[in-house]
Amino acid sequence: MRRILSLAATVMIALVCLTVPATAGPTRVPAPAGAVDLPDIFCGFVVHAEFSKNKEYSLVYSDGGTVTHIRTTGALAVMLTNASNGHSHTFNISGPGDLVYNEDGSTTLTATGNWILFFAPDQIGVGSPGSMVTFTGRTVLWTAANGFDQEILSRTGTMSDVCAMLA
Repeated sequence: MRRILSLAATVMIALVCLTVPATAGPTRVPAPAGAVDLPDIFCGFVVHAEFSKNKEYSLVYSDGGTVTHIRTTGALAVMLTNASNGHSHTFNISGPGDLVYNEDGSTTLTATGNWILFFAPDQIGVGSPGSMVTFTGRTVLWTAANGFDQEILSRTGTMSDVCAMLA
């Protein structure tokens, strides 16, 4: 789902599409992009997200009804607002990105272009704080089969702290 809120959107699409029937080609799925409040575990305050542009979609590839790969692309922009103080910022998070389902149940996300990813405390390592960051360039993110533990395998380009921008 594009850039994060992409990860959240990608995860939502992945969950919705786990039962996609086998077809001759990929199934096109529009990105769900209604307004949402992200809990304070990421930044220490609630972040309200509203999508000002949503022309994003995912192509869901399956093999015998099992999703193997999701390619997300299209234009997506989000305005994030600190619900406590009203500070806001608009981000182009149009990606694109590829989510591959690995045989061991883990996934690998290759995110290129502009993304926002957010991580719960302990998600990218024991003791890691919650965070919300923009990535521009190429980021490869592995997620364990448990759906929680993650590791940034590689990253090029820039990274910025969204929480600090909204504080």
